[in-house]
Amino acid sequence: MSVWTFQSPTISIEADNFSISLCPLIDNQDHTYSIIFLEETPFLIRDNEDFGQITITESTVDEQTVENLSIDGGILPSGQVEDGFIYSFTRDK
Repeated sequence: MSVWTFQSPTISIEADNFSISLCPLIDNQDHTYSIIFLEETPFLIRDNEDFGQITITESTVDEQTVENLSIDGGILPSGQVEDGFIYSFTRDK
């Protein structure tokens, strides 16, 4: 499991060894970030590099609204790439 804490302008990532071994972009470090919009579509820029398209949704679990964040590393501002990770997050309340 990994926990990403967004506190502008920094993302703090805390990950277990399993998460780190699966994806080299997950680590136990702080990163700078920004969000840009192209034709109203938000994209995450991490450490001044394209990271992926952002999607925010809501769902209902046990009659409670849950906010979800997805970052698709296969869709970048410059276009689609052949392979990329999709990061899915649920907001901790």
